[in-house]
Amino acid sequence: MDLIFNYLFIGCILSFALDHYTIKYQEKTNFKSIHDWTWSARILFIILWPLGAITFVLNLINESNK
Repeated sequence: MDLIFNYLFIGCILSFALDHYTIKYQEKTNFKSIHDWTWSARILFIILWPLGAITFVLNLINESNK
């Protein structure tokens, strides 16, 4: 049961961080095309955070290399 709580806790922390940075940098030109987060998107990200985190990191690397 602890494994499930840790998994969900890490997902919540990553979701909070991603939400924070998209709000903080929404005025930048790179972030203008990002849609607003809905609660269903947040919950889905919390459940599937490994895929979401990998996608976020890869997109961040690709954007910084341009």
